[in-house]
Order: sequence, then C-alpha cells, then structure tokens
Amino acid sequence: MAKYYNDDVVVEAERLLWDNWDNVCVLAGVGNLVDGKPEGCFVGHNGSEDGGNMGLIIPRDGACQVACEGDYVFRSQYGTLFSMPSERFEQTYDRRV
Repeated sequence: MAKYYNDDVVVEAERLLWDNWDNVCVLAGVGNLVDGKPEGCFVGHNGSEDGGNMGLIIPRDGACQVACEGDYVFRSQYGTLFSMPSERFEQTYDRRV
C-alpha cells in the first residue's frame, strides 16, 4: 500500500482505478455489503447506481459512502475507511517515496 502524509498523519491509500482494483480490494477488505464489508459497484454521473463507472460502497456508522472511479480510498490513522475525490486528496496528502 502506498503511504501518504499530512503533517504527522500517515494514511494508506489507493486510487480507485480498474488497473488498481486488486490493491483497492486488499486495502478496503472488499467483500459483501450484507456482511458489513465494502463492496464494488457501478456508478453513473454524480454517484447514481445506473452507470458504467466503477465504484466502491463503503459501509460506516449505519450509512454508506460511495467512492467513484478516480477517487482515493484510504484508511485513517485510526483504521476507518474513507474515500475522497482525487483533487482534494492530492491537495491534502503528499506521497513520500
């Protein structure tokens, strides 16, 4: 997993892309939504569920967050799974090699 930094905060993150799907699955622990695990899906424009772009449904606190193709999926320093649009993520975090 790639590590990204914001001051003293370190997160593991992967960009949600077809050629990176296996890495996203490992990071997110993808499985079945009914089992409380993130699940892959297809999303349309603005997150509707009727499109041809890849997505990831992330269950959290009785609700779900939908990551859309191109977003970053990451674990916070506390282990919580989130997604963030790529532009915002890249402005917030730096990747250090």
